[in-house]
Amino acid sequence: MRMHKIILACVLMVSCLGCSGGANVHTEDQSTINPTWEEEDHSFMAPRFFDLIPTKDGNQCMFVNDVVYLGDPSKSAKMIPYCSKSGCKHDSMECPAYVGPNVLAFSPYHDKWYYIQSNEDQSHIFFVEHDHTTNGRKKLWECSTYEEDRAVHTFNVVPQTIRHERLYFLVQEMIFHPEKNSNSKEYFHMLDLHTGKDTVLKEFDITQYGHSPVAVSDDALYMESVTDIVDLGGGYETYAALEKMDLKTGEVQVVVPAETRMHAHFHPYGRTFNDELVYITDKELHLYNTKTGEDRVVESIDEGRMLYMNLCGNVIYWSMVKEDRNDIHMFKTDCKRGETKEIVSPHTDGAFECSLYSAAGNGIFGKMEDNNGDLKSVWMTCEDYENGRYEKAVFPEGIKQDK
Repeated sequence: MRMHKIILACVLMVSCLGCSGGANVHTEDQSTINPTWEEEDHSFMAPRFFDLIPTKDGNQCMFVNDVVYLGDPSKSAKMIPYCSKSGCKHDSMECPAYVGPNVLAFSPYHDKWYYIQSNEDQSHIFFVEHDHTTNGRKKLWECSTYEEDRAVHTFNVVPQTIRHERLYFLVQEMIFHPEKNSNSKEYFHMLDLHTGKDTVLKEFDITQYGHSPVAVSDDALYMESVTDIVDLGGGYETYAALEKMDLKTGEVQVVVPAETRMHAHFHPYGRTFNDELVYITDKELHLYNTKTGEDRVVESIDEGRMLYMNLCGNVIYWSMVKEDRNDIHMFKTDCKRGETKEIVSPHTDGAFECSLYSAAGNGIFGKMEDNNGDLKSVWMTCEDYENGRYEKAVFPEGIKQDK
């Protein structure tokens, strides 16, 4: 089947809505906020999971309940909607801070917001470029469920990152026929944000698990290919190979083979810094250099099993669990200095009140229960987190509560 039947042509439809822009937001609580995103490439994040996104000037961007907020948690817990319109309720398309419902993934890039959105039943999925300074919204790409020869074609879209003005994403097509075997396909796309040109880099038949894009370099896209799922008794561990796809030729080669037993993490956030890509096995913490192809072991353990890792500059936060008990141990590895130290919980039972999701600059973002027992996003300085000073955690204020 030809791709033009599956994916609709790029649409350059601009909808400029009547609301004053939000380029310089000012309140009595905080100084003017005009964010510049820190890195050239930005990974997409699922809403309400990785809530806080760092900016170069120390502010944080927070997307929750359909609205984008900004603030500097190191100075104030107050988060303010990215809108300068007096009396705005931030609940309609007339507000530049309001993104809208059914957003599947979100990313800021070069002072604009990019997100993937759908209708209620996800039969229509589309990418939006949102210029919050003018509240102009441009639909960049879209696809819809359709029927052909009695077969129903449905889609799932997995965005990966934006790098050098190109948006990379994976389209999964599921084909259901009432009388024939169902089958599925994957298409890796590259969308040029300047020209609107959509290029299909590679097409795969999904035999079992499919792929998950995790990183993009100047010349290649890196993806996890699941090879095994193991029942650990009370939980599962998913293992994968790491594959490299040439952006020009579409050629795919395995760079971390299945026998390495790399843990699959399915998302790109916290996986790369400059040319380094982090991954773990049951016993080892690795850095794979996407420029040179060098794969080096940064840290290893003799007992237990590694669980999680997050790369922040030259620092990797990672965790492990002992095999004979359920207590989790957290560590910080400074790759530049070659030093690893354990982050010790202040509690006698070894519990960590704050679950670390991501780290950037001098702070960490995670989830933690407030005084009412509700699990919410928090920000802490790295020093406070590493020393168990949970009482200094900042719970963002001023955001819309769950609907």
